[in-house]
Amino acid sequence: MVGFAAALAQRGQTARRPEVRLAGDLLAGALTDLAAILDQRFLHTGGPPEEVFAAYATDHGRSGAPS
Repeated sequence: MVGFAAALAQRGQTARRPEVRLAGDLLAGALTDLAAILDQRFLHTGGPPEEVFAAYATDHGRSGAPS
């Protein structure tokens, strides 16, 4: 689901409507914050959010590839 949320954030950030761009920015920021917390407390990859989410997926028996 994180891959879907990341794609949604990216699409929102490039939308025409300013309120949709704002929502995309807020979602992207929340995902970055989530990745930082997961990495600091559990995963310790030291990598970017994409790497953290891939490590999280692997840790939970899922494919690390974004959906």
